[in-house]
Amino acid sequence: MKNITKHNRPINTVLKEYIERQKGKVVEARKELQRRFNGLDWNIQKKILIAHLKSSKSDREWAYTLLLNYWDERLPKHCPDRFLQENGRTDNTAL
Repeated sequence: MKNITKHNRPINTVLKEYIERQKGKVVEARKELQRRFNGLDWNIQKKILIAHLKSSKSDREWAYTLLLNYWDERLPKHCPDRFLQENGRTDNTAL
């Protein structure tokens, strides 16, 4: 069987596969989301960050590296208190 690379998949479809943890599609969706992150609209970037913050440790660590640059008031409820304290944030602060 040939390994087919899927191009130009709608980002909402990829995000849905990642969030719903569809069997056999999570790893591919994660790679696609992380690869395309910088070129996406801010609203989609927030959804991707929130999805990664609710996921596994390695996914959360990827999101943590971006949080200081992409901070938004919606994000604190998804961040552990430890991260907020270490970076001088409270639930009501934004950049």
